[in-house]
Amino acid sequence: MTVARLKKLSLVGPAGHKTGTLEALQDLGCMHVLPLVVPPSEPEEISERGAREAYKALRFLTEISDPRRQIQRDPDFDMDVFVKDVLDLMQRRRHMMDRRDFLAHRIVQVCPWSDLDFPPTDELAGNRLWFYQLPLKHRDTLASVKLPWAILERDHRFIYVVLISPDEPDDDILPVPRIQVGSLPIHELEAQLEEAEIALEALEAERVAQTRYLTLMRRNLSVAESAAELAHATQKVRDEKSVFAVQG
Repeated sequence: MTVARLKKLSLVGPAGHKTGTLEALQDLGCMHVLPLVVPPSEPEEISERGAREAYKALRFLTEISDPRRQIQRDPDFDMDVFVKDVLDLMQRRRHMMDRRDFLAHRIVQVCPWSDLDFPPTDELAGNRLWFYQLPLKHRDTLASVKLPWAILERDHRFIYVVLISPDEPDDDILPVPRIQVGSLPIHELEAQLEEAEIALEALEAERVAQTRYLTLMRRNLSVAESAAELAHATQKVRDEKSVFAVQG
């Protein structure tokens, strides 16, 4: 087997012909573009090869087991706009899932202290409430605590204690770290969790509706890949006032 000799080619032309020249080279398909400029310093400004974002959007939609009836023709279908819409939906869904999980976790944390309605700070003379989940075997350590305290709940393993102080107690005031319970009672957290679940259902319905464009997406993937490759190559071109230079 012989190795074909490669030739280095440099093209210089008017700036107004840059896009057309690069598109023609892409159609020719026999030139590997070499960088004539330093790549952007910010990673997000670097155009990647291949339609990575388009494939990400496609995977997101193909995970739906029962897609909608496919649209075969739509003269107004814009692949770039549609991919951006799908990726935006992915981000909104991820954000709402994070919020749903946070609220569910916070409810689990707060439940042992029952459904408390926290009084305003001015009604506590500037004091605040500090919560601790204390193992039963450490019950006697409360005797040495100088701050006001109360046991709110208990079970077969723990006692759930609240300390009252304007400032956060020292880390060693009890043999366990304090628990973050926030400032919202359980009924308010549960209401927000329900809102998050409803929002997630609406986002999932929007996702299912977008699956009707899967066929058009697959048809346009080659166009998206070509556009991504062109954008990647464009960042290797040198621009000097009214001319451009490309080498490969």
